[in-house]
Amino acid sequence: LHRQAMEVFFHLAACHGQRAEYKQVRHYARRQLKLEPWREEAHRQLMTSLALSGQRSAALAQYTTCCRTLAEELGVEPHTNTLWLYNRIRDGNLETSQMSPHNLPAPLTRFVGRESELEEIASQLNDPECRLLTLIGPGGVGKTRLALAAARRAVAHYPDGAWFVPLTGVRREPEGKLHDRLANGKAGALELSFPGLDDPETELLKHLKSVESLLIVDSFEHLIPGAGLITHILQQAPKVTVLVTSRARLNVQAERLVPIAGLPVPPSDGDPEIESYSSVQLFIDRTACAPGASSHDLAQVARVCRLVEGVPLAIELASAWVEQMALSEIVANLHHDLDFLSASFQDIPERHRRLRAVFESSWRLLGEPEQRALAQLAVFQGDFDRAAALAVASIQQAELVGLAHKSLLQHGDPDRYGLHALVRQFAAEKLEQFPALAGIRKRHGAYYLAFVGERADDLQGDTPQQAIAEIQTDLANVRQAW
Repeated sequence: LHRQAMEVFFHLAACHGQRAEYKQVRHYARRQLKLEPWREEAHRQLMTSLALSGQRSAALAQYTTCCRTLAEELGVEPHTNTLWLYNRIRDGNLETSQMSPHNLPAPLTRFVGRESELEEIASQLNDPECRLLTLIGPGGVGKTRLALAAARRAVAHYPDGAWFVPLTGVRREPEGKLHDRLANGKAGALELSFPGLDDPETELLKHLKSVESLLIVDSFEHLIPGAGLITHILQQAPKVTVLVTSRARLNVQAERLVPIAGLPVPPSDGDPEIESYSSVQLFIDRTACAPGASSHDLAQVARVCRLVEGVPLAIELASAWVEQMALSEIVANLHHDLDFLSASFQDIPERHRRLRAVFESSWRLLGEPEQRALAQLAVFQGDFDRAAALAVASIQQAELVGLAHKSLLQHGDPDRYGLHALVRQFAAEKLEQFPALAGIRKRHGAYYLAFVGERADDLQGDTPQQAIAEIQTDLANVRQAW
């Protein structure tokens, strides 16, 4: 409870700081210091709010209090972040709440939901042991928007700034030419020029060695073989933290993962709290200017959100059709037509104008064994266990793991897997392109016939409850087989 209280007070102070509400910042910073007088983050929040409120002398005095408390309680000196802030205040260089440089693009639409994910990311970034954090999830789930929102909240804690490095369009090569996108010239995130004789990667590492920055490396999935550069940065630049978005994990030792799934969806049309779900809020927000938007049938909105399982890109693409058709028609199209999810907005990347394009890009990242495995798994309904996948689809355990690592296969319980409904639609279309796999449906039916048959005696016995529970777990597949 103490830890949770500290996190809540810290983030409340940070949120008020973003709104320039400095009185509230001071209130929540002091709440933290009452519980932990040695908490430097709270001292920095208090110093900043005092300085930006015109109380420069009080801010400098707070630094003295911080130094004395750290020496008495812990026997340590202030962190370099605190010293940097003190120097900025002392020299009169702290003029706005945006203290650190950055190249984070301004959002064009309102960011909706994801409070728990933002808290988790902030908690990880506040941990000195966390140097590499990967937001992993399927295409269209909102990893980039989430990473940028988290970076905007965290930028003040990095004296040398936060730098956004989009990798879409970088060629798929073993080394990935990542240093070019990171640094070289005006096209690079850091806008550096390298006059030295060393190669660009060496020059980049020289520069990063002396800075304290957050690097947001976006869309890394097609450059996984180039993850060595990220490792080199972590080794050579001890004050740099890297936040990655990817559909696949980097698979390096320093990596920590934050899985990103769809937004929460209402479990039923009649849920009295439908409007409290962030998926519904996103749909309503994106249709706010459409004719008749104020009179949305919330039950139909809930159906849209459930059909796309809360995937933000799918919700936004579906919402783009509100001016052309009724919500009931949108729901009907979502049931059977993947190409329906498209839009013509000129201010979003081409790859995000059609959901099929997102899935096709993920498909191209798979080797042929994984492509064949994903296509076969489309025959399953709901979730399924490992034994069924290996028996019905004739695939290897390594392919299951690979698809899960690439965010195409959901892996919840240790022994069970599942496909997102839209991924299943896409994979089912791909299955038709493999004539040699045509027998998969017959194997699926035979497997679940045997599955139920093995429990026939138990169902007729004195204690059928266990058999019923086992069949209930796989009932969607039993019905599909029937």
